[in-house]
Amino acid sequence: MSNTPIVVSVLALVLVGMLFGLNFQVSESAVTFFNTMGTTLSGVGAAAAAYISYLSIGEWRQQTKHSLLYGYLSELEDLLLDLRRDFEKEAFPDSS
Repeated sequence: MSNTPIVVSVLALVLVGMLFGLNFQVSESAVTFFNTMGTTLSGVGAAAAAYISYLSIGEWRQQTKHSLLYGYLSELEDLLLDLRRDFEKEAFPDSS
């Protein structure tokens, strides 16, 4: 499974946010300046959050993979112990 649709969606959302957010207008008002800086910082924060979420998707898949492998190994261990007990019963019937 590829992460391409997720990356494209995140990139599109960030670019649209920056398109609306980085609409700088030349003005000498302090309120406008702080508004523009806040919008810019929120755009950078959105990009950082998108990158962190992209990284967490990969980590989640790895963790799930390891969890499944551990479950399979535990099941294999139980089967091998049962096989050993059955073999010992058949091979050494006197020792039971």
